[in-house]
Amino acid sequence: MLSEEALIEYAKTYLKERGFRKKNKRWIKQTDGFTLCFFIQGSVYGQGLYYIRPGVWFDACEKSGLNYYGHVYIEIPQTTAEEVMEKAMTFFQSWSDRAYVRETVRAFLEWDQRNPLEKRRAWNVDFKNDPPPGNFGELFELTENQFREILEKL
Repeated sequence: MLSEEALIEYAKTYLKERGFRKKNKRWIKQTDGFTLCFFIQGSVYGQGLYYIRPGVWFDACEKSGLNYYGHVYIEIPQTTAEEVMEKAMTFFQSWSDRAYVRETVRAFLEWDQRNPLEKRRAWNVDFKNDPPPGNFGELFELTENQFREILEKL
């Protein structure tokens, strides 16, 4: 298993070379209208356990308390440092592409019409045959106002 310390050491150089600035276990990069964040978060469930959560904030959109990791984020499994960084960079590239963001948000809103929150909470959604667009969970923490802002401002 990839240790947190080993990932931090690898990330320092890798992310710095790509313009990220480090603060504690969080690396931030401002781009044209987006803030990219690579976050390594320790776990309360055991020593040596940690989470890898890259996220993206849309600078034109309001932030809420739900958006601690970004307006959208994923959790990357602990594999190798190279694989973690490759997955994070792919995520950043997708979610800082305005066309991709608009297309995915529109697709999610259509999916949400078919599968409203009440239906999801009651486990009455066939996720296998009708999965949400994007990676599961990327868009679930956005508010209705944030969805509108994304479509209007990006």
